[in-house]
Amino acid sequence: MQTTRGLVLAGFDGRGNVIHISLSPDRFAGQHLGLSLGRHPELVDEVVNDESVSRRHLRISLRDNQFYIEDLNSSNGTFLNRHRLSPFQPARLDYGATVALGNLEVTVSK
Repeated sequence: MQTTRGLVLAGFDGRGNVIHISLSPDRFAGQHLGLSLGRHPELVDEVVNDESVSRRHLRISLRDNQFYIEDLNSSNGTFLNRHRLSPFQPARLDYGATVALGNLEVTVSK
């Protein structure tokens, strides 16, 4: 079982620009559904500025000291370790995993 230390999504977009999103455990406090990521600042908790990312692309939640990732029916899909996620079906998100959303590919770390 992993401890709740938060997580970092780090990698590069399709143009080689660095992506670094840090989600501390405090960010999940009081977030029953989790934190959403996407392009539209009024619709998500964490903005990802890339045209290949949907307005509301994915959600990361924390339940029982375990992170989960869920595609929010995005246009270009969400991939976990190169496997496309079915919309609205949470999948366990472990440290070391690779997540692709649009043209972005990030690795999950502590």
